[in-house]
Amino acid sequence: MDNFNVDIKTLDIETAEKMLPEWELKYQRDSTEIQNLDIILKEKKEQLDSLEVRKLNLQNTLKINKEIIEVLNNREKDVLQTLQKANVTYPIYKARAEQYQNDLENKILQLKQSGKEPSNIDYSATIKKLKEEKQMIMLNIEKNTQYINNFIKKHG
Repeated sequence: MDNFNVDIKTLDIETAEKMLPEWELKYQRDSTEIQNLDIILKEKKEQLDSLEVRKLNLQNTLKINKEIIEVLNNREKDVLQTLQKANVTYPIYKARAEQYQNDLENKILQLKQSGKEPSNIDYSATIKKLKEEKQMIMLNIEKNTQYINNFIKKHG
């Protein structure tokens, strides 16, 4: 006879008293198992919560990393545009400086040929202009070199 699947409404007292120790033992086992399952369930819920937090953190990190990549891509475009501009403007500045130098040499030669002494002529404005052009060229080269070095550091 299965002592646990008995209709208690039709059970007499004497049989119920005999079965009571088995039922109490079964109740204790079932209660212990339920408590253990509750502990496991609680642990699993905590693990799930922890994983959810980690998932949210990873999603935020991913979002931030995407934004950083976008910023870096924009910076890369800016650097490439600046380099392109430098490649175009540097030869122009260099040609201007060479032209000013040639013009100055030609003026000195003309003055010598005409018999005027070049040492009496004030070249300060021309020299100043040449120095400014040279300084602009050097600054442009320095700036573009810095852009290149920064680009290499970030993407190298």
